[in-house]
Amino acid sequence: MLVISVAVPVSAFATGLVSIAAAPVVAVAFVAVATMLPGPLFLLFDRQRLSTLRDRFEWQIFRLDPNVHTLADVQAKYGGQMDEVFYAADERTTTVNATQRLWPILVSTVTIALGWTMALYSPASSGTPDTSLFTALADPLAFAFLGAYFFSLNTCLRRYSRNDLRPKAYSAITVRVITVVILACLLQAVVESPESRVYDATVLPLAFVIGVLPETAMVLLRDTLRRFALTKKRRMLEEQLPLTDIEGLDLYDRARLIDEGVPNVEALAHHDLVDLLLETRIPVGRLVDWVDQAILRLHIVDSTTETDPEGARVLSDLRALGIRSATDLLAARQRCAHRKALVEAVARRNESPADAENRLELLVTALCDDEWITYIRTWRDRTLVSGRYIRLDRKGEPASVRTEVPDNDLHDCRRPNSRISSLYRRFTPPYRIETIL
Repeated sequence: MLVISVAVPVSAFATGLVSIAAAPVVAVAFVAVATMLPGPLFLLFDRQRLSTLRDRFEWQIFRLDPNVHTLADVQAKYGGQMDEVFYAADERTTTVNATQRLWPILVSTVTIALGWTMALYSPASSGTPDTSLFTALADPLAFAFLGAYFFSLNTCLRRYSRNDLRPKAYSAITVRVITVVILACLLQAVVESPESRVYDATVLPLAFVIGVLPETAMVLLRDTLRRFALTKKRRMLEEQLPLTDIEGLDLYDRARLIDEGVPNVEALAHHDLVDLLLETRIPVGRLVDWVDQAILRLHIVDSTTETDPEGARVLSDLRALGIRSATDLLAARQRCAHRKALVEAVARRNESPADAENRLELLVTALCDDEWITYIRTWRDRTLVSGRYIRLDRKGEPASVRTEVPDNDLHDCRRPNSRISSLYRRFTPPYRIETIL
C-alpha cells in the first residue's frame, strides 16, 4: 500500500501527467497520504474486540428472538453466522489469520491513486501549466472523484468507529469511484461545457454532489428521459418506496443498507433482521425501529400506483397522534379509550365509521401476520435482560441464583467438555458460574 500510494503520484509528476508548479513535493506527499489513508484504518482495527462484540450479540439476541432460552439455543441457531462474522470462540482473531482476503484494500488503493492522477491531470498540449489548484481541478471528472473520495473517507471512518470496517467496504469504494467517473462522463455529454462562471458555479458543484450521491445523476438522467418516455412507462424510471422515507436514516446508513442488498422500504421490512444485525453492526434499537417503520409504511402506502395521497395522509394523521411504527399502532389499538381517534386517522375520505373500523381491524390483522413483527414486539416487551449468576458450592452443586455483579473469581461456563458447561445450559439465559471457594 505504501509503495502504491507513493509510486503512482511520483510517476505522474515525473512523466508530466500532473503539473503543479507550486510545491510539487508537498503535492506528491499530500496525494500519497490521501491515497493510503483509507487502507490503514482496516489494519489498525483491533480485531480482539470481536470477542466483545460476540458477547454483546448474545445478550441482544436473547431480547430479540423469542425462540431462544439458553446459550445452547443461540449456538445451535446462530452459531454458524457468529463464527463467520466474529470468528470461532477459540480462534485468535487477528488480521494475520483472518479468513477474508486483503486484495479489495489493495485494489481500492490503486483506484484512489489513479483517481487522484486523473483529477490533477494536466494536458501536455496546454503549454505552460497553471499553478492554480482550482484550474487543475476545473473539470467535472475531477470534482466527481473528489465527491466519491469525500464520501468513501467518511464511510471508512464511520465504519471504523462502529467496528464494521471489513474488506468488502473497500470493494464498494472501488465500484463507487468507477461509477462516478462514468456518470461524470455522462454529465459532460449531456451538459455543454462553455468557458463561463455559470459553468463553474453549477456543473462543477453538481459533479461533486454526483460523487457523494450517485443517485443525483440518475435523477437527472430520469428527468431527461421522461421527456421522451410514454406516460405509462414513466414509473419504470422511478424508485418505489425509497429509504429516504424512513425517519432517522442518514446518508451513510442508507449506503450501508444498500451494500447489504436493502435498496428500498420493502426490502428493509422483509430482509433477514438478524443478518442485518450481524453484518451492519448498526445499534439494534435503531435497526429495529427502522424495520418497524418500514412495516407500517409498506402496509399503508400503495406502491403499485404512481401516487397514493390517501396513504400519505393516513401516515401523516397517525404521525400527528404520535404513531410512527407498526408496534405503536398495535399498542394504540389495544387502548379502547383512544380507539375513536385511531379509527378517524385510518379512515379514507368519505368513508363511514363502520368501514373505517373494519379497515383498522384488517390493518392490524395484516400487521400481526408480518414476518418480523413478533421479533420486534419481543424486543419492545423485553426492555431489560438481567445478568444472572449461578453460585456453586464446594461440591459443584448450585447454591443460589443472584443478579448482582460477581467477584473476581467468576468463571465462564462455556468451556467445552465441562460439567459446569452442562449445568449452565440447564438454566435460562444468560447465566454465568461463580464458584464459592
